[in-house]
Amino acid sequence: PGRRPNVLDDRRPSSRPYTAAIYPARLRGPGAVRTYDGWLVNAAGEGPSLPYVAVSVLLRDGSDTVDVSVRLHKEYRLAKESVYVAFGFALDDPVVRYDRQLGWVDPARDHSPGSCTEWFTTQYGVVLSSGQDGPAVAWSSSEAPLFTIGDVVRGRWPDTFEVGNGYLFSWLMNNHWSVNTPPAQEGPLRARFAFTPMPVFDPARSSRLGRELRVPVAASWAPRSTRPTRVPGSSPVGGALLLILARRGPST
Repeated sequence: PGRRPNVLDDRRPSSRPYTAAIYPARLRGPGAVRTYDGWLVNAAGEGPSLPYVAVSVLLRDGSDTVDVSVRLHKEYRLAKESVYVAFGFALDDPVVRYDRQLGWVDPARDHSPGSCTEWFTTQYGVVLSSGQDGPAVAWSSSEAPLFTIGDVVRGRWPDTFEVGNGYLFSWLMNNHWSVNTPPAQEGPLRARFAFTPMPVFDPARSSRLGRELRVPVAASWAPRSTRPTRVPGSSPVGGALLLILARRGPST
């Protein structure tokens, strides 16, 4: 009798890698607009099966954090395809860490041979650093948890994770799965991202970046019947009380 498979490496798919053609979106611009706290850089265009693509990058005066917003409209198409947003970071000997439910993971060290190392899922953020203890950049996605490192998904199923460069690709959508998912995706989509530099990998600050991106400011409406009696010197606002619960401040 044959040996029973007992490691992940014995269970890898046997399909061959597929050829993926890359079609960058054609963007016009950019144009810059002054805001109350920085500069907003905008560009718009289109791509294959994407009749509308708009990108906004917010550069704040008092913070090193960069906010990115991508809006697009996807056409219905049955051909196998994916939509990515690429982020290129200049790093020497890059090391990748991403957070999961129980902590931060270094796929080069923590993943078992044969596990999925071609794409990943993050909870709040990804950190790429120059070496284990070098300068780093923390990145987060609010709506799209899937991401790849170094290249798009090509179905190679490598045995181990190896970082080839400092490119991070947010995997917005795809129709690669043949079961339990729609055969095509369509309609409008907005995806928000943020990234910030840091001197070394800081797990607490990196997680906070992702949490603040998802819930940047929370407000609560206080009806007139629940507001206290006005005292001299109090706010004259008569309709509601705005409660600022969370706000991103300057980087430290």
